[in-house]
Amino acid sequence: STQPLFLAIPRDLEDGTSEPASRRQRPVLRRLEDGVVCPPAVSGELHQFVQTHFTSFDLPPSLREELLTLAPPGTRPFSPAELRAYLKRKLTDPKKREKRLAHRAWAGMHSAAFCLELLDFCIGDLQGGGAKGGFANLVGLLLLPLASGGLAYVGQASRGGEPHVVATVQQQTLLPHLRSRFVSPECTAHETLGAYFLHNDEFLRAARLQSVTLSFFAQQLQPLQMQPSATYLHTVWQTMGRSAGGAIKPTPEVVELFGSKTLLPLRSGQVVAVGELSSTLALPAPLLQLELDGAASHWAPQASQAADAEPAAARPRVDELMSTLAVPVVDPAFVCVDEAPLKDQTAAAEALAGYIAADATEPHQLAPALVDKLGARDAAHGALEWSQLSRDGSRALLGLFAEHHVREEAVAMAQDWPPADPGASTEEAREAANGSPRLVSAGRAAALKRMPLYESVQGSLVPLEPRRYLLPQRHPFFTPRTDEFLTPTAPAPVLSLLRALGVESLEDADVFEKFLLPAFGEASLERQEAMRRHLLANWQRLRQHDGVRAALSRTRFVPTAFGLLAPSELLDPRNNLLSYIFGGEDRFPAQQCSTEEWLAMLGALGMKTQVDRDAFLQCAKKVEALGASTSDRPPPDVLSRAGLLATHLLNNLTTLAGAPADAAPVSSEELVDDDAAGSPAEAAAEADGLSAPDFCTALRGIRFVPSHAPVASLAPHEGPPTLASLEECALHTDRHLVWTVSPLLKEEWAPPRSLWARLGLVHPPPCDRVVSHAHNLSQFTADAWPWEGQPPEEVFGALWLYISQNPSLIGPEARKRLCELPTVLCGAALVKPSRIFRSCFPFCQPLMQPLSAVSLSPPPTPEVLLGMGMGEEPQLHDFVALLREVLREYACVRLSPSERRALLGILEQATECRGFRPRADMAVPTVEGGVAPLSSSVINDAPDLLRRVRPGSLQAASPALSLEVRAALKVRRLSEAVREELSREASDLEPVELARAEELGLRIRGAGFARAAAALLASEAARRDPALQAAPQRLRPEAIVEALAPYRVVIVPRIQTRLRAVPSDEEVGVAGEGPSSAWFILPASTIFLEARPRCGTSHEELLSLAVLSLLQTEPPATLAPLLSCAASDLDDALSLLRYAPPARFEAAASQCTPGTPVSAADEPLLQLKPLRPLFTAEVVAVDAPAPGSGRVYALVDGVGERGDARAAVNLRVGGGQTRAVLPLSVFSFRSLRLPLGDAVPL
Repeated sequence: STQPLFLAIPRDLEDGTSEPASRRQRPVLRRLEDGVVCPPAVSGELHQFVQTHFTSFDLPPSLREELLTLAPPGTRPFSPAELRAYLKRKLTDPKKREKRLAHRAWAGMHSAAFCLELLDFCIGDLQGGGAKGGFANLVGLLLLPLASGGLAYVGQASRGGEPHVVATVQQQTLLPHLRSRFVSPECTAHETLGAYFLHNDEFLRAARLQSVTLSFFAQQLQPLQMQPSATYLHTVWQTMGRSAGGAIKPTPEVVELFGSKTLLPLRSGQVVAVGELSSTLALPAPLLQLELDGAASHWAPQASQAADAEPAAARPRVDELMSTLAVPVVDPAFVCVDEAPLKDQTAAAEALAGYIAADATEPHQLAPALVDKLGARDAAHGALEWSQLSRDGSRALLGLFAEHHVREEAVAMAQDWPPADPGASTEEAREAANGSPRLVSAGRAAALKRMPLYESVQGSLVPLEPRRYLLPQRHPFFTPRTDEFLTPTAPAPVLSLLRALGVESLEDADVFEKFLLPAFGEASLERQEAMRRHLLANWQRLRQHDGVRAALSRTRFVPTAFGLLAPSELLDPRNNLLSYIFGGEDRFPAQQCSTEEWLAMLGALGMKTQVDRDAFLQCAKKVEALGASTSDRPPPDVLSRAGLLATHLLNNLTTLAGAPADAAPVSSEELVDDDAAGSPAEAAAEADGLSAPDFCTALRGIRFVPSHAPVASLAPHEGPPTLASLEECALHTDRHLVWTVSPLLKEEWAPPRSLWARLGLVHPPPCDRVVSHAHNLSQFTADAWPWEGQPPEEVFGALWLYISQNPSLIGPEARKRLCELPTVLCGAALVKPSRIFRSCFPFCQPLMQPLSAVSLSPPPTPEVLLGMGMGEEPQLHDFVALLREVLREYACVRLSPSERRALLGILEQATECRGFRPRADMAVPTVEGGVAPLSSSVINDAPDLLRRVRPGSLQAASPALSLEVRAALKVRRLSEAVREELSREASDLEPVELARAEELGLRIRGAGFARAAAALLASEAARRDPALQAAPQRLRPEAIVEALAPYRVVIVPRIQTRLRAVPSDEEVGVAGEGPSSAWFILPASTIFLEARPRCGTSHEELLSLAVLSLLQTEPPATLAPLLSCAASDLDDALSLLRYAPPARFEAAASQCTPGTPVSAADEPLLQLKPLRPLFTAEVVAVDAPAPGSGRVYALVDGVGERGDARAAVNLRVGGGQTRAVLPLSVFSFRSLRLPLGDAVPL
């Protein structure tokens, strides 16, 4: 098929080579697809460029438009994309670019206007996202004309690597140092592309161009070295306005960027820093020249100012007032009244328009603007010349502000706006309705208060800070004479503004509240009385004023017997309880203020007319103060007041403490309700401002409750009278748990249980109190129980009931203390829980007890006792622990017979246990009936030495200890534990009677003496021990000769010896004792004899005792020394013979064998208590069968029912006899166990 041909002009250029001249611009016929059709809009120089560089059809514009509209097949319109591609292809290579740009076909590229025309066509299909990639398609086109005359690729940085800058001609003149980076001014002036370069951020980002923003302009603008010209300032501010998109305001951004730059022109001709803009007034010329009404005719004259009244002056203008106050004003030529010219691109508009936003453009906007600028200037510099302002000037300014306030209040009333509230949501609506900013807003109100524009009654101009007042009416007792009061003769608008700014207009009640009552005590007595009459006469009106009512309540203006008091401090004399508690004090009004009218007024002002919660607290504190004023116990008068007060509390618990009206005391089994809901009665008692919980909290610590001081030796409620607080008191139901450590609340004064927690009454009692009470109880044995009417089984039973029911209250330390206290009653014995066993040897009683012997009411469960240390049966560690504890419990006191028997049995049982090891701190029974540590216990084999031992250093162990027990305990003999040595410094060893001594020495060394002594001593030994078949080896003649051969006899005037412990070598003899021995043997050397023995014994008798000692033989019984000495020396003579009672006699007395007489040492322990419980095998005493023979020991063999004095007790009385004896004839032995506080520590 044939295709139509069109007349086309072939391109004039092919790869940079020229065609022959004959072919240039010669139209030829081409097919439609072989050329491009230019749109009709492509004309002029651009159309010529297309014809030069592209094969285009030479058609009339109308035909081209129709052809493009019909778009027959093969039609190829010339498009921006094709031009962009062509330019990038031809001008990207640097080498070819320079060659082509030198060709005439590219001559148009040397014109900035033509390059912008090409750029305008290339951007045609990129608007609104028409092509993929948007403005990024322009990057790489050599179409960006520069101010320096060259071309740059779009998106290419300058030579310094920074983006090119888009700026107008004026902006470029301000930044000459950036000329190399500026694009051509024609870019911003272009008819269509100018909007892209100035306002299209997307285009600028794609082309990597920098616009002149405020921050960029501030950074690049360099300071001048001279005063800037008006043209320069106009250009700068026009640039700032164009960059900001409107008139310049003192925003934080502007102040931060330009604050330090001296660019702000003032009306005075000065140029100051832009940072001053926020405190510089910017007004158009008409507003600056506005006259304000400052005529004095609007103000009522004052008598105090009549003499120095200023003459009427001309109306001050705004600029004059600002000049007087030293407020800078912006040059009106730079003030922008209409922002429309800023958007006009013409030079004339730029030259005529202002650039700085006006603070006000209309007269009704002037007042808020002046307040803002005056406040900002005063806050920033504090340099306003208020003292230079005339009275008319101040009145003019104040009148301007007052009229504005009245006008906006009228608009608010018309629009039915709510009262002015700076934080309210209607603030914007109010400003819109007024057509101007609010004058009395939060910030402006503060600025207005700081301005000294307001006339005081003294004629001074003062600010409204500190607080100012108005007194419209004269007052009979007060005349304002200070600057604190403003003149009340100001015009009505001014008064309205003053009230809006917080100036208080005072009435009669206000004057009393703020001025008269605070200084009431300084007034004369006549003036005080006049004011009191005025208050009483006007009370019905004054009582409606909350402020004066509160001031009257706390002001001391009411006369009493001793001075002035406030109504809140007064008490109603008509109330009996108050009159009794505070009788005789200055808490009641004087006679002239005690009328019914006065009392009604004082009652309304806070005088206590009834015993409400606050009044009760005052009464309680008064009673506490009265009780504390006496050094000893409270007097009966104070106790009487306290009792009346406590009774009143109990009778009015519903009102005072919030108890239900029908509340009644409850049993101790009910639970405490700490958060009980309030009752209607409690709500009715809230009138005094103190809630029931707060009342109870305040009351609980006041000592006003009559009670008795806790005394450990007295029963409950028997201590000395005292005053206690409720939180110190314990309930009567808990008396068995705390009476020795806490005062008790009388049973009839116990409040309902629902109030115990509020009032501080703790039930069950705190564990620390219970433990302290248990400690006090344990100081006494059951035999010495001092509290009549408090059975020990019930007291200790209550203690164990507390332990079982309140395990969570008992901490580890408290539990440890309770385990150490003897609180388990077993008959008449108190023992620790660890000394109770499910099964126990009978001989261990009363030191250890079986579970069956526990006599508590109610009895604790075995589980509770097990938790506190009870064992199954005694083990070695139990025996050892008891032996150590007994040493502390019975130090320096005598054990009862039953305790001694038990201790002997426990020692025997302990020594038989495997693994037993003696310890120095174990208790060993002594011959005196007490106990001593094993370390100081000895077997008394030398009675003469024992008498000389210092008390407490060594003690003789009881002879009732069996040989096996002694061996297991390793008890030393006294002769082994003590060494006697000669004290040479205290003795006089100068020999006397030498011949006599020599004769005696020869006698004992002779063989004849040895034979005779051997015969005599052997006969005595056979008599003492019938089992002997021959004389002992030591008593044979040869042994005697050998033993006595080394010794010589020396008679000396004085022999003194001393005793030393072995092996410590400590001196244990009695200090300061006289001559300690009549003879002394120096081993293997000498026998010393005293020349004049104390007891008159002969030298032969002394030598006989020394020889027997060397032969280890006891001297035979002889009465000769007792007969030869004086009667006063019998004891010394007996000691000299080293006499010791038979061990079996001492053993029988220690073991309290039935039928043996009661020892004299046990006599003080006897007691006759018929109802005392006894246990089997307990040692008691009964009358001996023979009349007048005293009492003998007996063992309990059977016990009747406890508490029946007529039930016989079976006793073993010795000789295998058992006798039934009535309890009235049975004497028991009391225990002397030491209280824990007196126990000797280990």
